Amino acid sequence: MTKYLICAFLSAAGAAIVHEAGHVAASMLCGRRVNRLRAVMGGLSMMMSGTSSYGETLFIASGGAVFNLISALLLLPFPSLSLFCRFSFGTAIYNLIPLPGTDGEMMLLSILSWKIKRCDAPMTAVRITRGVSDIFLALFFVLVIYINAVGVGDGAALLLALVFMLMRKTA
Repeated sequence: MTKYLICAFLSAAGAAIVHEAGHVAASMLCGRRVNRLRAVMGGLSMMMSGTSSYGETLFIASGGAVFNLISALLLLPFPSLSLFCRFSFGTAIYNLIPLPGTDGEMMLLSILSWKIKRCDAPMTAVRITRGVSDIFLALFFVLVIYINAVGVGDGAALLLALVFMLMRKTA
């Protein structure tokens, strides 16, 4: 059991590092320098130089999930890395969903801000993104409660993610 927990921790940490490397690589491709990486509850926060367009923000926000998907697909043929592949794939999917505090929420906000052609576009985009994010959070809440009540799979990680999102939402 201890060996599995160590492997799970290392796999999760590796998937998080790959994810953040994707954001750093995407920001560098956009000509942005990462000034500061800071550990925050549930991940890392990046401070970059300059300002980004909506398209660049979308590209940078999606960089982490892209790196996770690529690493999971490239390492899939190696059975000894299957746990890392599952964590990496899960990290990508989780961050593509517009849940509070995820890259998916930032990507949705960037797309809406970019595409809404009104004078109050940024505020409208924020309101729509918050509404969509709240709906996904409610659906995620129901899913986590169901998984933990029925006992399908290991709901502990999902429960932790839910607590983290609720804390960020109320902060």
